[in-house]
Amino acid sequence: MKLLIGFGNLKKNSPNGIEFRDGKRTLYFHGQAVAHGQLAGEFAPRDYFYNLRFLDDFPPIPHWAFGDAWTQRLKIGRPKRDNEDELSGWVYFGDEDSKAVYVITRAWDIYPVRAVELGEPFSRPPWVHAPLPPLFNEPLNIPLRLIVARAVLAALDDNWPYDQWQLVTSLVEREHVPQVLASDVAITYGFRLRGVPMDLRQALCEFQGLRQ
Repeated sequence: MKLLIGFGNLKKNSPNGIEFRDGKRTLYFHGQAVAHGQLAGEFAPRDYFYNLRFLDDFPPIPHWAFGDAWTQRLKIGRPKRDNEDELSGWVYFGDEDSKAVYVITRAWDIYPVRAVELGEPFSRPPWVHAPLPPLFNEPLNIPLRLIVARAVLAALDDNWPYDQWQLVTSLVEREHVPQVLASDVAITYGFRLRGVPMDLRQALCEFQGLRQ
């Protein structure tokens, strides 16, 4: 069996993920143990996931998912203006019946990040409520939240078509995981996610109940 997907989360009650036992790690896929960690020594789960040690622990895995591997078509509906500072609209996941509301909110606070690419001395990254599919509402699927947020903002700039289906995937190639799970979402992406810590690696830990 050639494993193409690893799940970068604790196994717990899921058929997919990493099990910690007797100082060793085992990767499960569809309920089957498919690989054993290659790093020597024991790791606290919180430090292990925050520092993305699973990438080195299971080096043959080319693609990673978090909580859920969602590959489907996505459609962004045109927004309506709720007030002077807020837009909202529908995100459709797979079909017309599976939908949720996205919200883009203008930020007035000065986020202390240089925004040279924006031509501004300091950036004011907007807040985005990026929903997940109603039937697959897995908080750990941070990559899918990022896809939705980037899509709704790109659509405002005519860089993503409204009302057209686009195929997306929450799978992340191994070499891109450190960038996707950025330590500061505003610096990396130019927006902030409602309900998600700014440090996406912290989010990966907190959504699993792993705290310092």
